[in-house]
Amino acid sequence: MDLNITGGAYNLEAPVSVQECINLFIEIEKEGSQARRILRRFPGLKLFVNIGNGRIRGMKTVNGVLYVVAGTSLYSVSIVGVATSLGTVPGSNLVSMAHDGTNLVIVIGTTAQYTYDGSTFSTVTLPFASSRVLFLDTYMVHQRPDTNEFFVSAAQSVTSYSALDKALKSGQPDNIVTIITSNRDLILLGARTTETWRITPNADFPFLRQEGTFQERGALGLNAPVEMDNDVYYLGDDRVVYRMSGYTPRRISHHAIEKWLDEQSITDVDNAIGMTITHQGHYWYILSLANSTWVYDATVSALSGSDEWVQLLSLGQLNWRVEVTEEAYGRTYCGGPDGIIYQLDPDTLNENGERQLKRRTSPYYHNERHPLSFNRLDLAIKEGVATSGVANPEVFLEISKDWGRTWGNRRSRSMGETGNYNQKVIWRRNGASRTSVFRITVTDDVDVVIPGQWADVATGPG
Repeated sequence: MDLNITGGAYNLEAPVSVQECINLFIEIEKEGSQARRILRRFPGLKLFVNIGNGRIRGMKTVNGVLYVVAGTSLYSVSIVGVATSLGTVPGSNLVSMAHDGTNLVIVIGTTAQYTYDGSTFSTVTLPFASSRVLFLDTYMVHQRPDTNEFFVSAAQSVTSYSALDKALKSGQPDNIVTIITSNRDLILLGARTTETWRITPNADFPFLRQEGTFQERGALGLNAPVEMDNDVYYLGDDRVVYRMSGYTPRRISHHAIEKWLDEQSITDVDNAIGMTITHQGHYWYILSLANSTWVYDATVSALSGSDEWVQLLSLGQLNWRVEVTEEAYGRTYCGGPDGIIYQLDPDTLNENGERQLKRRTSPYYHNERHPLSFNRLDLAIKEGVATSGVANPEVFLEISKDWGRTWGNRRSRSMGETGNYNQKVIWRRNGASRTSVFRITVTDDVDVVIPGQWADVATGPG
């Protein structure tokens, strides 16, 4: 019996579903592979530079140089990880950063705009407070917090502003929660509705609302929306995750995520963080709150025809340690509250020396109410991958026979010493029950690839 273990996360509640997929991601392979679906270990985090000045609040690449707001300072960070302080950016919250190809602009929710032109750091006083900034068609576009207004700079300028160069989100009077751009559109995500604006030759104001794009769906979270591969991903005002392709939002979350979101406080939801990572053909939208981090794989979802999610978790925490991601120098860099910038690295087997949990909790296995005996469990896993730090890595099995409410003892098996590619990972005498759930866990610093799991199953009388 194929146990179909290579699925994603759908951890709703017992006795409905308790499927976990933590620090693993799904790949769909070509015919001729050992399995059409496999699970791979999520890349590790390798130290790039420890700035040590507080939280990594934002990162942006301008003209091939990585700029980072860490603590209360702006830094340029070279390809070899040398950080140079450029100026002071007060506060502790995440910042919003944009650039016009030359000038970097930073806003923090006040009327101060911090600007770096490649040689000089300066402060510009804005006509209004700005909580989010982006660049579109030669203009810096700003979101005015706690209003339904946005305002813009003069064309081809990052320092010239007029209090007259503003506009209202006019389809409905709800406040703007956040703004984002996609395909040269300016998208105003409000508390209850969404509308789209576009550049126009209008002499009075450079943007005009586009008819036929209005949506009766709002958003939550200033920092939750992202643009990825020409689509916008965001957390809706109904606590559902959406993908907006064109002008129509489509639900991509499932009930397990929506139940989790519904249980969060309004503060935690408002502080949700959205990130994107592109890795070896995978396009990942990462949605992180204080107590959990979920990842939507757009690539695998398109191939499978089903919306596929997995989970990220740093040991000792409730979520993933990363809050900010950025592409620079041909690599993906990650930052979080600890003041460290990491490189996302598939060859790194941990998170900067801290172990990386790898866990998959299976679907339920049952035959109506008839007992099933799993006399032998075979786990297909990448064997012979011991490292210098772990001579004989282990994989653990736990079994639940009450729909995932309680778990039996952890039973370990060897994954094989270095070069032992014929190591068998088998558990026998697994008992009988009317339902069984299997939890596979690896915590050693080794690579993990799981093509599948199979069982010898006998059915008893009801």
